[in-house]
Amino acid sequence: MIKNVAVLFYLKKRANSKEEKVPVYIRITCDGQRAELATGQKIQAKLWNPSEESAKGKTEAVYKLNSAVNYVELKINDTIRYLKDCGEELTAEKVKNRFLGKTEKPIMLICHYLLNPRNGLQPYQCRCNLNSTLKFMLFF
Repeated sequence: MIKNVAVLFYLKKRANSKEEKVPVYIRITCDGQRAELATGQKIQAKLWNPSEESAKGKTEAVYKLNSAVNYVELKINDTIRYLKDCGEELTAEKVKNRFLGKTEKPIMLICHYLLNPRNGLQPYQCRCNLNSTLKFMLFF
């Protein structure tokens, strides 16, 4: 199933902030669900072009910001493409977490094997103590 995914870069100015530079944020929207995250970049509000979602000007700082925004957009699009290719359900929160490197903790094969009673492996059949090994592996 194809879902509509949009990536928007915008400035998020705080009402009580007196700073000259404003942080640049990303909004990922997937079928009406939103997820927001900060890029870590700041720019003066007068230099931001909202229609093009980039900074305007010819200074070195503007070039650096625009290249950082383009790089982040490329990485988010790669993340969306990866999730689609893997066949995972596409949500804004999943795209955000995958982009930030927060993925689900994979289960270790030995834990899966030991926890599955159909394997017929009993603790007394091995030379090592499987119970303590399993406790340590699940602890980490």
